[in-house]
Amino acid sequence: MTLRHGDIRSLDMPPMTMVFHVSDNRLIESLAPGDTVRFRVIAEGARYRITALENVRLQALTTRAGQNRKPAANRV
Repeated sequence: MTLRHGDIRSLDMPPMTMVFHVSDNRLIESLAPGDTVRFRVIAEGARYRITALENVRLQALTTRAGQNRKPAANRV
């Protein structure tokens, strides 16, 4: 799968867009292009394999009586 990611300090990797291998295809079955995810990745030589993945769907921020609500995250 192709991901645009931020800095991955544990792998000394700057932000970029790159291809990752997935340890289990069931991890990506419910994903759609543009989804935001959190993931765990391990280095296997020159390959990087995703071992855990969480699909984060943020709800729109709402304002009620001048109070901001934090975005809610759903775990898939």
